Amino acid sequence: MGSHVLEILRQGLWASTTGGWFHDPHQDIFCNTFHLYTWLFLLCFPLTLYLVSIRLAPCSFVGYLIELIFT
Repeated sequence: MGSHVLEILRQGLWASTTGGWFHDPHQDIFCNTFHLYTWLFLLCFPLTLYLVSIRLAPCSFVGYLIELIFT
């Protein structure tokens, strides 16, 4: 019983700290690797979109102003 509670606390704490991913020793290596890379993608993709949109926003705004002026 105590071991089960410790495992739930360990996995629950790690999963809530990392946003839902934890290493499941009962799954095979492919499943754990797939879940890890899916989690990394979902973590990094919004940040990447944000960083790209910041760099593209001035360009699109300047293009919009040029189009407004010359049309």
